[in-house]
Amino acid sequence: MREAERALRAWLAERGQVVVAFSGGLDSALLASVAVEVLGRDAVVGVYVRHEALPPEDEARAVAVAGEVGLRLDVQRVELLPDPVFGENRPLRCLVCKRAMFSVAALRLAGEGVVVDGTLAEELAQGDRPGLRAASQLGVRHPLAEAGITKAVARELARARGLSVWSTPSGTCLATRFPVGTTLTPAGMGGVLAVERGALALGLRLVRARADGDGSLRLVVGTGELEAAARHAEALREVACGEGFTALRLDLTPHGGRCCGEEGA
Repeated sequence: MREAERALRAWLAERGQVVVAFSGGLDSALLASVAVEVLGRDAVVGVYVRHEALPPEDEARAVAVAGEVGLRLDVQRVELLPDPVFGENRPLRCLVCKRAMFSVAALRLAGEGVVVDGTLAEELAQGDRPGLRAASQLGVRHPLAEAGITKAVARELARARGLSVWSTPSGTCLATRFPVGTTLTPAGMGGVLAVERGALALGLRLVRARADGDGSLRLVVGTGELEAAARHAEALREVACGEGFTALRLDLTPHGGRCCGEEGA
């Protein structure tokens, strides 16, 4: 673990200044924390790009975590639904999203700086994912992955630093809750979000409400939370029906944790 952190610090020291594509999740928070420590606050800026498929609380978390690690944060907004690839939830939705986000981040570059993100070693090893393709096209680098840092190592490093998000499950944008080819709407995504918020308010920790394309929802919860979800099934069903869904089913396969089709921080 110490060797990985040394490699990360050396990587950053060679760059001089960086723009962090920042979500406020574990991985980008760790990267930003080390970058500010190595390069100084004036040489690091984070960019959080909000869009229609991100819950408002994600932005609030990003702002809070940026303050926690001393990161200067620039919050920007892009509109993705007008793009048919994203708006119709096509397979390359993530490419559109990440390309837009990285393009906005690149606008903050100055001098010899570089845009960086929180991609991990095991994610980079997966090959041609849409988000990695967008990063490659726009020259975005992956310091954590290049230092050999995996999710397990990232979590331990974040915990050792006392970061509040060290144990936070990876998140996804709301587009991932709908089948490929489904037209995404603010109302549909808002309904899914309302059900997830309801479940969280009842004490569940890891929740995904997935639309099945027939008007119904499937509720996927974390390992060990099935019994609690079953106890609250009727209350959650009322929330789902109030949002216009025809039914709510509890998926017996627990969620493993892991924007846009590819879950990450």
